[in-house]
Amino acid sequence: MIEKRTVLILGAGSSYEVGFPLGRQLINEIYTLVMGSSKGYRKNIGGNIKEETVPNAALLNRFLEVAGEKRQDGSDYSVDFIRTFAEELWNAKLPSIDDFLFHREEFSLIGKISILFVLSNYENAERFKPQLQFNNQWDYPAWGWYEQHLWPCLVDGTNRDFTKLKQNKLSIITFNYDRSLEHFLITAIKAAYGLNETEAAEFFSAIPVEHVYGKLGKLNWEMVCLGDLPQAREDWMLEGHIFTPWEIRVLFRLFGAVGEYGMTREDWDTGRTALSENARQQIVKVFVSRAKDIKTYHEVSEQSKYRDILQQAERIYFLGCSYHEQNLKALGLLDGGESERGLLCEGIEVFGTAVGLTEAEKALKQGFVASFSNSKVQISNNWLELKDNESSKITSFLRNVAPLNLFYGKNEDARQERQPRLR
Repeated sequence: MIEKRTVLILGAGSSYEVGFPLGRQLINEIYTLVMGSSKGYRKNIGGNIKEETVPNAALLNRFLEVAGEKRQDGSDYSVDFIRTFAEELWNAKLPSIDDFLFHREEFSLIGKISILFVLSNYENAERFKPQLQFNNQWDYPAWGWYEQHLWPCLVDGTNRDFTKLKQNKLSIITFNYDRSLEHFLITAIKAAYGLNETEAAEFFSAIPVEHVYGKLGKLNWEMVCLGDLPQAREDWMLEGHIFTPWEIRVLFRLFGAVGEYGMTREDWDTGRTALSENARQQIVKVFVSRAKDIKTYHEVSEQSKYRDILQQAERIYFLGCSYHEQNLKALGLLDGGESERGLLCEGIEVFGTAVGLTEAEKALKQGFVASFSNSKVQISNNWLELKDNESSKITSFLRNVAPLNLFYGKNEDARQERQPRLR
């Protein structure tokens, strides 16, 4: 178990280790999305089902039209404008789409819609299940540091008691939009402790996962178990499952005055020949709501609630973070001037990964974090070679530099003796 009050602060690198894209890769995939095409189905004049291919920019434009959304100057969106967004995003050569949208606010909504589609493709429960390959061998996908270190630390010492699991002294703050960690945890909890979804969801009341910049929507247990049942019904009607990719071909449903397009052939096999205006608005409502829930770093002001969480911590871990000044400001850690110093409690331990950073870059980041913590800080890009059972650099960092449950089962004197020397 995690016995010291611990806060994990997660950046893009923490999700990258379970297969999600980093900044430039996300930009590449957004470009591919906008400039690509999707297939859907329609009935021709003779009533036969015919496959159609439509540019994704046209599908996105139709979506914005049905949603009644306008550009900042009050004009309508156009296919050319949406393609220009992708071209400018690519040509700007900025490290992330957040940086691009900071400079080009006129592309904010179409940028967020693109983020929603691209990242949701990685939120596919099927890709995390064992798969039988063509050579009759099984492939077992890995959950990286989630399963290699975090989960073992949480369950260690609980003795099959779910009540004890909820007593782990942990809070999680993430800058990421994806919900992979929540999906992993509730899936593991249900299986390990023999609980249903409602029972397992109690874990997140004790151990919160806070998304600073919003997320790709609510998971099923958040809506059903935490009281938002009407929204759960709406999303289930549209998707059929919450942790499932949002494919852009769903927007075929928005084409045509009488709904002559359908998302799949099965739409027509069941005899559906039109999509009602109410159903169109339902699709638009869910998509727009999810897209607008996403915030970029320039849209989020300082959050005192995060600072309160951090000030109560005994240990803070930055995992997969770039230590972006705007991110730290959003956590309430940068007030400006001398007040930046000492915002965290005296004696707090601060650890962080520095994957890909040089020694000089690491030193700059460590000095920056130390300037507001007034505490011991260790940001490390040096760890032992990955072991045979490790595929994650974050796991190696947590095991070899700063284990989450380092002090489990030891008395206070032993804890003091085993405190790591910070460099």
